[in-house]
Amino acid sequence: MISDLLTQSAPFLDTIVKSPGNVKAYWLTTSDNIRIRVAIWSGGTKGTILILNGRNEFVEKYAHLALTMQNRGYTVITHDWRGQGLSDRIHSNPKMCHVNRFEDFQIDLASVLRCFNHQFPPAPHYILAHSMGCCIGLRALMNGISIPVSACAFSAPMWKIAKATFLARRFVSLINLLGQGHKFIQGAGPESLLNTTEPHNNPLTSCPETFLFLRNQVNTQPEVSLGGPSWNWAYQAFLETEKLMNLSPPKHNSLVLVAGNDEIVDNRAAYQFCAQWPQSHLVEMKNAKHELLKERQPLRDEALDHIFRFFDQFKKPI
Repeated sequence: MISDLLTQSAPFLDTIVKSPGNVKAYWLTTSDNIRIRVAIWSGGTKGTILILNGRNEFVEKYAHLALTMQNRGYTVITHDWRGQGLSDRIHSNPKMCHVNRFEDFQIDLASVLRCFNHQFPPAPHYILAHSMGCCIGLRALMNGISIPVSACAFSAPMWKIAKATFLARRFVSLINLLGQGHKFIQGAGPESLLNTTEPHNNPLTSCPETFLFLRNQVNTQPEVSLGGPSWNWAYQAFLETEKLMNLSPPKHNSLVLVAGNDEIVDNRAAYQFCAQWPQSHLVEMKNAKHELLKERQPLRDEALDHIFRFFDQFKKPI
């Protein structure tokens, strides 16, 4: 049953995906009047997987993964966070990755979760989060998420940003105090990382073919592309991750996949946090880079095997 919240159709850019599958996109309006885009691969009866994507990502990037999950019998939902994809950009420069407060992402997520509370979609419910989405998802679990979640999988969690030293955090804080939070961080600009690094030398994936496919997506449809973050995004990310890692873990059963060659996030935070989280199971994929679900096929298949086997342990709706 499709929620009555999902009445306004939104575009799905099927020209930049290989196989879109049975997908429809809709507009949702958040409680603070931001328009966000949600995509649903419906028809699965085995349960529903909610994908919380990362910084600079958009729904079409996950089309192949969603189709794989749909073929396994799941309904899949994902969305564009505010400031990303086709959702409303909140900075005067639409190419800047910016957020006022990280708590604002919880407002976006609440809008998506309202669909669950209107008899859509089928249980049991699972969360699959990547990078920044892991930060947002963990906060939602800690706040008391509004839907029953049977299990979660966190891919390359952004629970601490790489090189986020004490001095780096203090410097970013100072830049914001000086009123520069609306500007790009040092060394960043409007170009996507996919265009400023190379297929055989990038921090995202060791699969050149996948890298070029992702680059083609943002170059073919530049309206979904984003450049680097603002100083305020960095400041808010530092604040949120530091707060989260000083709280008690949630009680949800969770798989945590970390990439052994990750240059984007600091894996030590995941190890330290999971050490005090009895319901968590951490797996390190030693030869993988940050984009575990966009890695070369053996690594990507390994990550998916871990995720599906973990979810299968918690088939009963709660």
